[in-house]
Amino acid sequence: MVLFRKEGTRSFLMNLTNIRFSSINPKDHNVFLQDICQAYDGGYLAELETKDESDYLETLAKQTGKDFWLGGKDEVEGHWKWVTSGKNFTFTDWHPGEPNDSHHDEDCLHLYGPHGYHWNDGSCNRLQNYICEAGFKIAGPLIPDIGSAGKK
Repeated sequence: MVLFRKEGTRSFLMNLTNIRFSSINPKDHNVFLQDICQAYDGGYLAELETKDESDYLETLAKQTGKDFWLGGKDEVEGHWKWVTSGKNFTFTDWHPGEPNDSHHDEDCLHLYGPHGYHWNDGSCNRLQNYICEAGFKIAGPLIPDIGSAGKK
């Protein structure tokens, strides 16, 4: 199942296929998922730059009951960047106490159900779904605009 949402020139694709961030090569965690996202009109793992974007995707993730990979990683411990753009995070929505690098192997960013779908650092070997971002031109089911993540 694939869900789309268009916001201005940016679109998000939530793929409900479980996959590990590091499925192909543990030394290059983003390669496989980036290749999958690239197939969607040059997409990449989602880079959330605003509270509205994060709130919206958290709301959609809650509706699925699934956890989702995003495009963030800390290749240098504690220094989080977006994998594709290489930009440092300018907005964050970490769950309180996160990131915590539990077991010294949590280097990939995901929306995590037990934390209310706020951001969490997870092991890149964790099996879960993922969200791509791009200017999609392909047809697919569109998620209605629920504005500010459905908050009134």
